[in-house]
Amino acid sequence: MTTRISAVRPLLIFILLFIALPGWSEPVSLKRAVHLALAHSTTAMSAAADEQKALASYHETRNAYLPSVTVGAGLGASYGFPLSLAGAAPSLFNVNAQSILFNPAHREFMKAARTEYQASQFQTKDQRDQVMQDTVATYTELVNWEQRQQRMQQEESDAAKMEQAVAERVKEGVDSTLDLSKARLATARVRLRLATLVTVALAAGGAALLGPFVLTLIFGPDVTLGSFAMALVATGCALAVTNLVLAVSSLAQGRSSSVARCWLGSLLAAGIAYVALTGLPLEDTVIWSFLAAEAMAFALLSVVEARAPGHAPGVSRRSGAGLGRGQEDG
Repeated sequence: MTTRISAVRPLLIFILLFIALPGWSEPVSLKRAVHLALAHSTTAMSAAADEQKALASYHETRNAYLPSVTVGAGLGASYGFPLSLAGAAPSLFNVNAQSILFNPAHREFMKAARTEYQASQFQTKDQRDQVMQDTVATYTELVNWEQRQQRMQQEESDAAKMEQAVAERVKEGVDSTLDLSKARLATARVRLRLATLVTVALAAGGAALLGPFVLTLIFGPDVTLGSFAMALVATGCALAVTNLVLAVSSLAQGRSSSVARCWLGSLLAAGIAYVALTGLPLEDTVIWSFLAAEAMAFALLSVVEARAPGHAPGVSRRSGAGLGRGQEDG
């Protein structure tokens, strides 16, 4: 399967990896990202090379109207009467100039070369615009991921503080151990979402960079997938692992019917995606259907977990109310 992907994707995947690992991150502005994409995009460089080739072809056709000058001489050693060269008069030196004055066919060739050069200019501009559009779209997506990661880190910090506060209240005898278990469960849920975000980022980036090479190394040159397709497969696999954890957690809390409905919804999403993408190659259709199923399952299972007892907002309200009672007792 061949998938077109410009060099901007691997570049911004590196940025995604740095976002996922805050200790290694370095701010990259949108202008800098666009500049790097245009400088390293194979698509833009190929279009620029085609433009230079078309320009050279046009110059070659146009230069036929320029005179071709030949300089020579009739000097040479001889015995007897000097003979002329090709019936020309004897001369010390000669200059010949030759060019096309009127040739309708050549004029059409020159028009065709000029039109091809103009078309290559439009193609180069279109490719550069496409690279910039892909860069801006990917950069915007990365910014959204970064903001989502920051929100999840803040939620993790709040959940950890709440867990610590409930643990102190349990030591003082204000709350029960059940409240502490619920606070720990809420913290674990937040950490699971954060781990999912980081895992998806690392899996997508690693698969896009190393996936095709590893796939060829394991299965041979007959099995090939593009970098973008490998990133989609890795994202779906990371979501599948997270869905397994969420499903086991829900089953342990006695919500088997909710888990079954979630998986039925994911199968429905996969079927809709498969029918909607029948025009694509079979590999693309299967990959997108798999990703749609895992993404839908993750969304539904997350909703089931959010409605479960012991979620962070409920624990916060209960602990806040208990804190108020403790203050009144004091």
